[in-house]
Amino acid sequence: MLYHKLSAPITCQIEITNVCNNNCIHCYNHWRHINDGARNHMDTETLQLVIAEIIKNKIFQVTFTGGETFLNRSILFRGLSELTQAGVACSVNSNLTTFTIDDGIKIYDLGLRGILTSVSSFDPQKHDLIMQRRGAFNDVLSGIRIAIQSGLKVGCSMVVTSLNIDDVLDTGRFLHNIGVSQFFATKASPPLNAKNFQQYMISKKQLLQVIGALNSLREECGIEVGVLECYPLCFYLSPVKYPFLKDRKCSAGITTCTIGVDAEVRPCSHSDESYGNIHDTYLSNIWSNMRDNRDGSKLPYKCLDCSKLSQCSGGCRVDAKYCYGHYNNFDPYANPNDVDRIEECETSLPNVSDETVFRISNDLKIRIEELGVLIATAKNIARPVFVTFDTLDLIQHFSKVRFTIQDVCEFTALNDVDGKQICRLLLRDKILELDMCI
Repeated sequence: MLYHKLSAPITCQIEITNVCNNNCIHCYNHWRHINDGARNHMDTETLQLVIAEIIKNKIFQVTFTGGETFLNRSILFRGLSELTQAGVACSVNSNLTTFTIDDGIKIYDLGLRGILTSVSSFDPQKHDLIMQRRGAFNDVLSGIRIAIQSGLKVGCSMVVTSLNIDDVLDTGRFLHNIGVSQFFATKASPPLNAKNFQQYMISKKQLLQVIGALNSLREECGIEVGVLECYPLCFYLSPVKYPFLKDRKCSAGITTCTIGVDAEVRPCSHSDESYGNIHDTYLSNIWSNMRDNRDGSKLPYKCLDCSKLSQCSGGCRVDAKYCYGHYNNFDPYANPNDVDRIEECETSLPNVSDETVFRISNDLKIRIEELGVLIATAKNIARPVFVTFDTLDLIQHFSKVRFTIQDVCEFTALNDVDGKQICRLLLRDKILELDMCI
């Protein structure tokens, strides 16, 4: 697998606090179920260590999360400022319940153009019940309006449980009507130390209901929809029917990690498994320790032998351990006997001609790896493409000039068919842009 030898994560989440003014029933953070004495904020010393490691390892994108991020404003804004100045793309997760116009202006001035929040239902009483705080619904609506007023695009995440399973469609419509740009509806996943969480987990049939509702919203409202976790391909079977699912794979310890308040590093925010602390060692060493997330040892044998694994990744390992006791069990939503029913998804590439003129995108971020090169643009910053060193030579050669397929063929000694194909691939991956036709 391509990501076995990455020198560092591509993205990471930084938990700058584990304090929150809500107490969501579905909260996936493992420390959600630890006594209140463990609640604290990330301090400046820890933040500086984390920032230094992120910059040194050329991590492409960082998400600040919590807890509730705006309960540790000074650390949030300092982290955003230093990382954006260093060229690291940043995003913020927040319940927006304490969000002010000054927060919105500051985030916008730092270069962010969007923010992600959480809404559990269009029904105020149900939202407040799930968040376990009276007034939570009105507070988040106020925050959404302020964020939009500040020029930010707002994405809303709806964590779907047995409590709000029938509200997905109406919640998506409601949020679209108040100006929300993106809507994500994702099944609840348990933290490993949660007790009796099965009462909130939805069935396979109900999960199909959720993704059907997302599809309806996409077609009806034109709103961008998606999920924020991965589902096994043998569960939903049709990447053609549900294109918003097909690129969602488990990235825990593979391309991403979570850095906790105390600088403990975990594969993902759901996991309670620490592989080291940045106070004690380098992030690259901790990342190397996470190799068991990349070598297949946490996957069922049947998934390892599956021809669809590269498209699927096998589902959620934390869900598997919580439900069945071991990481290398099946994801509870997997249907491994249905693999033969998975629809093939044809890869489409943009059309180009011999007369098409290209230019290299001017916002490329590049990281050299042992086996090749990671390249991203602002449009796919969290999902860079992996190219060969020869392709990097091609990109660098044409970085300041316009060129055609024939120019590419002359530089690389490729034939016309192969030269056209590499241009189509690089255009699909946003590395090339169309300039003009002559």
